[in-house]
Amino acid sequence: MPRQLPYYEFQGRRYPRVTRILDILRDPGLEALEAKIGTRAMKQRGTKAANRGSKLDAAIKAEIQGCKKPKLTTFEEKQGWKAWQDYRRLFPQTHFEVGNARCSELWNYAGEPDLINATGITDLKATGQIREKHWIQVMAYLPLFWSEDMWTGLTASIIRLDVQLGVCEVQSRVFDRSMWETFMKLKDVYVAWFSAEMEG
Repeated sequence: MPRQLPYYEFQGRRYPRVTRILDILRDPGLEALEAKIGTRAMKQRGTKAANRGSKLDAAIKAEIQGCKKPKLTTFEEKQGWKAWQDYRRLFPQTHFEVGNARCSELWNYAGEPDLINATGITDLKATGQIREKHWIQVMAYLPLFWSEDMWTGLTASIIRLDVQLGVCEVQSRVFDRSMWETFMKLKDVYVAWFSAEMEG
């Protein structure tokens, strides 16, 4: 998988991306696992999970756009797809469009959510559990697409695709301004600490 740039570039200006900003948050559970299995094994697991998630994202987005989906070959990929079909069965009336990259000159960051509709942002997660970091990510996407006077009516949702059981878990929250403000503080720290990365 190609290395993800730490920024999006629009009209000659670089905006730090939501996912890279949130990389500065460490997960105690993952740190404990790394201490148990070692850094190398942890990186291998992370790469495998990222590749699996990217492939599932691509397949789901292809279905939504009416395109041919990539072939899913591993057990986990097939179970992740089964979980997405489980979601479609449970929520047949939900309409999505694929999210596109968006930047904000006002807030000085950018991001690309998985799915979007009239009521908010939905992110796909092929992970064992939904973490608070995931909620911060989805909350951060909302102000990129809607003006501040509309924030209180928006919903952040996460569809967790269980790649072992082939079922979905769906959670939603109304826009949480305090969580977004936490993200903004993280963004300021990221910009201050990693300006060299932003400059390329």
